[in-house]
Amino acid sequence: MKNKKIDIFDELSNQWWDLNGAFKALHSYNFVRINYIKNIINSSFNKSYKFLNVLDFGCGGGILCEPLSRLGFNVSGIDSNDKAIDVAITHAKKKKFKNQLY
Repeated sequence: MKNKKIDIFDELSNQWWDLNGAFKALHSYNFVRINYIKNIINSSFNKSYKFLNVLDFGCGGGILCEPLSRLGFNVSGIDSNDKAIDVAITHAKKKKFKNQLY
């Protein structure tokens, strides 16, 4: 039997990239997460982002993966929800990202 939390995300899968939808708050503070990640990496590594691999556990529709990919990171996203992964793959293909893997 499927987990109830996964069922909820199945129902919301068409809203991952709707900036005013169910994931509006996630989109709103995504820049904070990106800046935090950049600061940690800049203080820990002396490399270009394009040489670094990032694994996003619970990536959902790829809201964090895509901006990290734009910065040059090699990003892999995993999620227990197949529909969210499908959304992430479809959106990444539309944007023609080559350094993302789901």
